[in-house]
Amino acid sequence: ITGNNASCINDTIPFNVINTGGSTYNWTITGGSVLSGNTTNAITAIWSTAGTAVVSVTETNSFGCTGDPVTYSVTVNPLPIVSAGVNDTICTGDTTSLNASGGIQYNWTPSAGLDNPTIANPSAFPTSTTTYTVYVTDGNGCENNASVTIAVNALPIVSAGTNTAICIGTPTTLNATGATTYVWSPSSGLSDPLIASPQANPTSTTTYTVTGTDQNGCSNSAQIMVTVNLLPLAIAIDDTILCNGSSITLTASGGVQYQWSPTTGLNNPNIQNPVAGPNDPTTYTVVVTDVNGCTDDEEVFVDINPQPVAGFEVDT
Repeated sequence: ITGNNASCINDTIPFNVINTGGSTYNWTITGGSVLSGNTTNAITAIWSTAGTAVVSVTETNSFGCTGDPVTYSVTVNPLPIVSAGVNDTICTGDTTSLNASGGIQYNWTPSAGLDNPTIANPSAFPTSTTTYTVYVTDGNGCENNASVTIAVNALPIVSAGTNTAICIGTPTTLNATGATTYVWSPSSGLSDPLIASPQANPTSTTTYTVTGTDQNGCSNSAQIMVTVNLLPLAIAIDDTILCNGSSITLTASGGVQYQWSPTTGLNNPNIQNPVAGPNDPTTYTVVVTDVNGCTDDEEVFVDINPQPVAGFEVDT
């Protein structure tokens, strides 16, 4: 009998003897079985258990005479005990290390997302949930395999809201969504950088970045710009004195909209230069609004002098 004298469990090995015309051959195997070719001079065998297997064949010639059995010993090596490591979960864009053991040669499949599919401990960075199978070969040339699944969680879709503008000194509320915990940066000008909706009151235009983390521990970030506009400079006419019954044109500058109060004695409190004719001393306040909606105010005091009372005497 010719054939390999060492093999591995589940390997298929051919064996044969010199063929004699008209003869038939009866093969038996301990520790395995015949897959194909029985009654011929060449078979394919498979091994089911480790240890020493015995291949035996007897020949019956064309005259019906059966010869003595011929035997052949084969060492069947066990398959290596292979581990691919434990299943893991990562976030999109993250990397994890696979960890196989049990042999001297390793081959991972699929190779996509691995830095080196032919080592025991490649780094894996799959873009979607992937089951990796590692084929491990030991020193006897026997191969076994194991699998490990790397689940990939998508990153949260984090929003920081839309860009906004404020007047200096006037806070606005930021509003992050898409995650379960949040961290804002920079923290300057924020009431609390660790909540979804902090109050923001920066002293200059600032771009805030919020990093949101979901229930899977995956993080993503978004940005919002808070533009800080300076206040306008409201300028009004100087304090003045009127004679009772007279009027004066108040003047203001510094913005695009004007609101005077109180309205008493004014012909129109919503213009830049109203005419004022109060009956009593009055302090007028003008609120000046610029193109950004920011405001400043200024006061004008209008004092009232009474009209003189004319009198005369007649000389006699």
